[in-house]
Amino acid sequence: MTPPSPFYTRALLTLLLLGLVVFSFNPFLDRNDLLPLYDSKRLFVLFLLQITTLIVLFSTQQRQRIIDHWCSLTLLHRGLLSLFIASSLLATWLARYPLAAVLQWFYLAGLVLMLFVLRDVVKKQQARWFEYTLWLSAFLFLSIALAFWIRIVHQLNVNNFTLFGFANPRFLNQIHIWLIFPVVYLAAIAMKRGKRGVVPRAILAIDFAICFSTDARGPLVAILGGFTLLMLCARDLRSIWWKLLWQSAVAGALVKLALLSPLPSMIFGGPIEWLNIRTESSGRLALWRHSWQIFTFTGLGGDAFVCEEVHLGRPHNSLLNVLVHWGVVAALCYLALIASLLRLTIRQRSLRTKLLGVSLLSGIAYSLVSGVLDSPLSQLMAVVACALFWSRCSFSSASLPLPANKPRRWWGHGVILIVAIGCSVSVGYRALERLDNYPVYRSEVIIKTQFWLGYNCIAKPWQP
Repeated sequence: MTPPSPFYTRALLTLLLLGLVVFSFNPFLDRNDLLPLYDSKRLFVLFLLQITTLIVLFSTQQRQRIIDHWCSLTLLHRGLLSLFIASSLLATWLARYPLAAVLQWFYLAGLVLMLFVLRDVVKKQQARWFEYTLWLSAFLFLSIALAFWIRIVHQLNVNNFTLFGFANPRFLNQIHIWLIFPVVYLAAIAMKRGKRGVVPRAILAIDFAICFSTDARGPLVAILGGFTLLMLCARDLRSIWWKLLWQSAVAGALVKLALLSPLPSMIFGGPIEWLNIRTESSGRLALWRHSWQIFTFTGLGGDAFVCEEVHLGRPHNSLLNVLVHWGVVAALCYLALIASLLRLTIRQRSLRTKLLGVSLLSGIAYSLVSGVLDSPLSQLMAVVACALFWSRCSFSSASLPLPANKPRRWWGHGVILIVAIGCSVSVGYRALERLDNYPVYRSEVIIKTQFWLGYNCIAKPWQP
């Protein structure tokens, strides 16, 4: 029997999950206070990162676990990750905006530390995570439904921006994408055992209703891709995957029409809004073309994109984000790691592990057309999703660190301590710099979304 996880890692996971619940249904912040709506979520992530760095700094046992987990990876994965890290460090060293590049690198390194810290505890509390996915889906739906109902009762129009707790429906979608396939797993297991699985299937219908009400094309395509992958690599349950897909989509459309719009608007005599499908690219193609034009082989370093004279603060494509900021080598390593993830997911025998891999792949797929891996709460969801898959995945190497290998062990401790201290200083600086000079939102000014909502470029603080 494995020993229980330390209390501080359990506390970190509990804080993370409770924070996700609070921010998933938060009708208390004014919908028009766009900056606090977004920035409060980033400050929460910074708070969790400070706790993570304290755990790593003061727990020798936790640092040793990080070293053991790193050494348990296969030679291929360690090589790809090492090359990725080296490329990012070179880009940071040669960055166009050195201070911002260093701060961004240590922030992201802190998220990686959080991944290592949470790996063991999420493995032992998987059931808790699956339970939370049901609640989080319900709370996200309530964030939309409550806003719809209030406006409809007052005979006001509703659209995909009608929601509480989020400055933009895409920020909600970026959290929501990580919840779909854990719910699919619960529904599939119930159906496989001959049960109806009423609760997870109802939640899955609500999940599709969320996608329809927020006009979420990217998540729908990623979900469809995930189901297609399941039909190919888990063929024995193909009938279940197909039934869950079409029944949930139809039920979700009916839930949207009956509970959100247009039926409630018809009853109360308000403006009627039907299902709308956008056909334009929302400027994505021009944005990606611009990203392709400005990248260099070694990368431009952190903040290079947001400080450009463009209206958006990020490429809305995780691959281009890596390419612009950390260069060609890092982008190639990123692609290789995604390909390895796909291969590992297909080869897994456990249905739960396979579903967790598909969940991770669907989140990454959505990140190719959205800022999934940039947004604060979505980054936390990605950390948990990755930790869950990694903790269950059978791809570890046999080359574990030897107890007598003290020089290597202490060298590893030193590197981890440097990263933890750098992360602590970085997140503290970013929080104080923002709070000490908090901007005033002006509706006539177009602001960029990146680390914060508006005024992200440290080298050009006047730039919105």
